[in-house]
Amino acid sequence: MESCHGAGTARSPVRPARRDPRLAGLPSFSYYHDNRKQSEDNPVILSQTAVYALRAMLHLAERPDDQPVRVDDIATALDVPRNYLSKILHVLARRGLLRSARGPRGGFSLAGLASRTTLLEVVDNFDNLDRGHCLLGRPECRDDDPCPAHGQWKEVAAALHAFFRNTTIADLARNPAQLRSIHQPESIRQPEADQ
Repeated sequence: MESCHGAGTARSPVRPARRDPRLAGLPSFSYYHDNRKQSEDNPVILSQTAVYALRAMLHLAERPDDQPVRVDDIATALDVPRNYLSKILHVLARRGLLRSARGPRGGFSLAGLASRTTLLEVVDNFDNLDRGHCLLGRPECRDDDPCPAHGQWKEVAAALHAFFRNTTIADLARNPAQLRSIHQPESIRQPEADQ
């Protein structure tokens, strides 16, 4: 029986992630969702899906008019996969954060004011930033039954949650020079030519 990769196609072996030796004896788990890309020098808090959602919301917020923007145009401007972005935008529309219009002049636009839409409202559709979430993945992590990271992580998680709860799309969209970076994040920017 042939594999789905075709006859004679070898799959490259998957290297297991290095595990911190201080975690020996604890079950293998990950705080990060499957679609999170993590590296030792670039840890992440949000899934790629949530990042795309935030970038799309910022892109729509920076538009001077309230005209719908086609998915193709948003995907091209942000350099993200069109079909994946389409699914994300439809989730945001179903949650009432975006308006969706069909037809040749259709597309997506913000459903409300950017100054009233918090980052948490956007991200919460894709990631669980619940302050009670255990950093080490335990099903329950409480003050009376803490994990090794509980005391320090509780403070960080509370501050993180407060940032997402108190920061609006408009707060991030206030600096046009910084908004350019959502169109080509640092990780995919091309190096500038030597002058």
